[in-house]
Amino acid sequence: MKGRNSLLAAALLFAVTNLSSAAIAQQFQTIPPQSVIGRLGSSSGPASALPLSSIFSTSVFDQLSTTPGAIPYRGPGSWTALSPSVGLLYNNGTTPSYLSLPLGLTNGGSGQTTAALARSAAGFNIEGYTGHGDSIYTILSTDRTVGLTATLTAARIWTLPAASSVNAGAEIIVGDFAGGISSVNTLTVQRSGSDTINGASSTVLNTAFARVALRSDGVSKWSTSSSSSGSTNLNIKTPKDYGAACDGVTDDSLAIQAWFDGIRNYAYVGWGVPGATCLFGNNTIYGGGFASMVSVRSGTIIFGNYMTLKLKNSAQQNAGLNFYDGAGHPDQTSGASNVDIYQLIIDGNRTNQTNTLGSAALIYIVSSTRITLRDVRAINGRTDGFYVGGDSSGNGNTTFFRLENVEANNNYRTGLSLVGATRGVITGSRFNATSNTNNDGTQCGVDFEADGATTANTFITIENSSAFNNGGTLTTSGGSGFCFFGGNNSNLTADGLSASGNQKYGLWGGTPGEVTVTRLRGATNGTALINGATDWLPVNVQKGSANGCGTGFSCVGVPN
Repeated sequence: MKGRNSLLAAALLFAVTNLSSAAIAQQFQTIPPQSVIGRLGSSSGPASALPLSSIFSTSVFDQLSTTPGAIPYRGPGSWTALSPSVGLLYNNGTTPSYLSLPLGLTNGGSGQTTAALARSAAGFNIEGYTGHGDSIYTILSTDRTVGLTATLTAARIWTLPAASSVNAGAEIIVGDFAGGISSVNTLTVQRSGSDTINGASSTVLNTAFARVALRSDGVSKWSTSSSSSGSTNLNIKTPKDYGAACDGVTDDSLAIQAWFDGIRNYAYVGWGVPGATCLFGNNTIYGGGFASMVSVRSGTIIFGNYMTLKLKNSAQQNAGLNFYDGAGHPDQTSGASNVDIYQLIIDGNRTNQTNTLGSAALIYIVSSTRITLRDVRAINGRTDGFYVGGDSSGNGNTTFFRLENVEANNNYRTGLSLVGATRGVITGSRFNATSNTNNDGTQCGVDFEADGATTANTFITIENSSAFNNGGTLTTSGGSGFCFFGGNNSNLTADGLSASGNQKYGLWGGTPGEVTVTRLRGATNGTALINGATDWLPVNVQKGSANGCGTGFSCVGVPN
């Protein structure tokens, strides 16, 4: 029984197996190459062999586009195709498109077809050349190299664009491609607005084929990597290195200020053009009542070689040299220190100016320290020749100063005023021909005018100096040689003075304070050699016409 059942099971399994094989063999015969088994359309039915060309062309992509080169993509709502084009395939996150080639600047490209054009002004503007001839020029922010193309017939100025108008680190090169620059006909590259160039207002090319490269900080400063001024000795700079003509005709105001700015902080030694006259007094340099003044900064050393800085006819009042370290226009808020000036002449051109009363001078030293002037002349000024002072309640008196062999001549108000000065020496100097017919000013050759406790004069010696031919109309000191005012003078010594030909007194004192006068002499003063307080004790006073003691003096050894 068991054997019969086994045989029956085997027979059934054989029958099923043969039936399945037969069905498969009947439905799926040999499949053609490059085809798959499937069914197209939306209705049911038997499967068949489908060629790949039918599936991937006719059945799918040709439904989107039959254009050769079209690119299928999934759009916002369905599949679609991008038509072929020449350009850079670009996807903005939603829809692909093409950017034209070459890429323009707005898309980070140069818009050019070659590397050379890409670097040029037509592309990234990395390289470029602008030629300019014998005239002034305002350099554009798009200029990269600006070249002189002609011989200069006069000193010229080219002005930089604002440092903020170019990228930080951008470089502009200025060069003499024609060999047209000389030591006389220089090329000054000056700042725009209040920008600076190595801390100064300009830099100068003064030899043929000189060049300077300037880099911007992108804000307000330009820097030059090295001096390209062509100076054979970089320790010395003349006004001509900064574009001054110094011909007595050209307005050199900007160049003179650039010179003083350039030699400050011991950067260079200022070297005057021997015997030359440089005009200044440009009223636009500074605003307000300080127009036309030139700032002398700390760490300035000048050997003037008897060069003259002369005010032009149209200069305003308060014009001259101002010892000043602050920003903006000069004032009394921040004096200079460590300044030495030798053999320089400042001419106020008084003949062509209007006499003006005011606390100003051709050489104006306020709140400064350690100042030396030697062989310096202040002449023809419409206010004072020299002014030394300050206010101890503010920024301080001027201290540690020395005036040696200086001269003040033909100034309007006073030859030398000392108002708030301490610890100084005036030696071997002349203060002559102060003249003022208006009833103003002190009208003295030298005026120690300690106006108050905060402007006291202390520890000052004036020696071996003269005050001749000073004139004026004031009923007190007008036209006197040496004057002492205010009573706030202490520890002053006047020794070896000579005062002659003055309209009123050789030496005048109202309330002089503590002053010791020795070895005073003089002749032909209009009223007397001496007049003033009773506590002076002059000795060795020379006999002469109208040179006896004035009222209130105790004179020793003065012949009748």
